[in-house]
Amino acid sequence: MGRLSGKVAIITGGGSGMGAACTELFVKEGAKVVTTGRHPEKMESIVADFNADGRYDDDILIMRQDVSKEEDWIEVAAETEKRFGKIDILVNNAGILDSVPYDRIDYDNWKRVMDINGWGQMLGYKTIVPYMKKIGGGTIVVVSSMAAANSGGGLTAYCASKGASDALSRAASVHLAQYNIRTNCILPGTIETPMLKNAFPDEASYKAMTETQLLKRVGTSMEIAYLALYLASDESGFTNGISVIVDGGIHNSPATVVADE
Repeated sequence: MGRLSGKVAIITGGGSGMGAACTELFVKEGAKVVTTGRHPEKMESIVADFNADGRYDDDILIMRQDVSKEEDWIEVAAETEKRFGKIDILVNNAGILDSVPYDRIDYDNWKRVMDINGWGQMLGYKTIVPYMKKIGGGTIVVVSSMAAANSGGGLTAYCASKGASDALSRAASVHLAQYNIRTNCILPGTIETPMLKNAFPDEASYKAMTETQLLKRVGTSMEIAYLALYLASDESGFTNGISVIVDGGIHNSPATVVADE
């Protein structure tokens, strides 16, 4: 416990999956956390589950945010500094899944996915980095996807957006190092989240997907959150510009299934 004591973190996409797991783990490890998403009621329910006794009431702020809107980022950053005094950590996690194949995709579909998964993360850098510069450094953890590293089936715009997310992280790691701001990226494989359940809604398809996994199970959101915790903490102080695959080893297999977040 206490691996993030004294730190202030913003975590996007806190309403489910990996963002929710990061919110719980980070606050339990001593951070002050601003968790954001488009549906505050979901985040309130999640926080209530692990904060039933109210011990973290002063450590968590829930805010509505559409990451594709710059005004929302500006509001979140300003309120975080007002409430907790600074910003040390950004977990750029929010994203959406898309499964429209190449021959049916249109511009509106492409733009919607890119606005959230790509531009939304870019706005995170643009808005939060000045706050980190003011305090002499910080760390940014990007949640991308294994879809950035393999075909991802028919996930056309999704693959492109996650590739952008991964590439942005590497580029930022070079530019921001001079300000003592580290940026690292996580590439999750198949993780147990509401998004995964939507992708494999019936028992038969879910079982078939699970059988393709080398470990014969999918990962958990908390397994991703623990890596995010390490990358956000001072323990990883000399770790910068990496992309870490967390997929149970399936990237070494020719039969790869990608469905995360």
